[in-house]
Amino acid sequence: MSTNIHGKGYCPSDTLFKTVYIFNAIAEAKSDWKSVEYIVINVLDGSTFQSILKCCIFGKDKSNLYQSKAAVNDMFQHRFMQPELTAKQYVCYIKDITFKPLHIGLVENGVSCDPCVTVTSVIYPLVVKHGAGICAKIAFNYLNDTNLIEWFEYQIMMDVDTVVVMLHYINDEAFKVFTYYRQKGLLKILPYPVELPGKTGNTNAKCLICI
Repeated sequence: MSTNIHGKGYCPSDTLFKTVYIFNAIAEAKSDWKSVEYIVINVLDGSTFQSILKCCIFGKDKSNLYQSKAAVNDMFQHRFMQPELTAKQYVCYIKDITFKPLHIGLVENGVSCDPCVTVTSVIYPLVVKHGAGICAKIAFNYLNDTNLIEWFEYQIMMDVDTVVVMLHYINDEAFKVFTYYRQKGLLKILPYPVELPGKTGNTNAKCLICI
């Protein structure tokens, strides 16, 4: 979740604070951080179409700074809709960095990377030998609880040891299933952010069931 590392004071460089929301930042899966060559940032982007963004990468205590271009890696596009907020993935390349990246944020090109910009902590995936992970959108708003139980039991049969879900809102029956498998230790639930940038973000993010 995005945070301002210097509190809520005014930050002239933080021009994207109300238009770009960072969900998370995930480093390339490597056993040693020194081998990591890029970090992927998942965002809801409400900036202008022509905006060119820059990655601001900080080390421990924000005493170290590294900057690189934020390259668009993926973007959700709909044939008939132009949403106010666009789901995007940015990639920040850090091949020649000399310190371990711990915090990362985005600014518009030409804006300085001040320590006060909104950042999120960099996640370093645990590398498991002969292990694998799959990311997929299962559904939103409503899930059939019987089908959901079958899905979880199938994952157990396939020796899956961890399922991670970012939960926004869901029907009561499905939520009870989530709660059961969380108590069993199979499921980890990440709360969907309550506040998002833009008008539609603040409207849609009101959870019916919040963790």
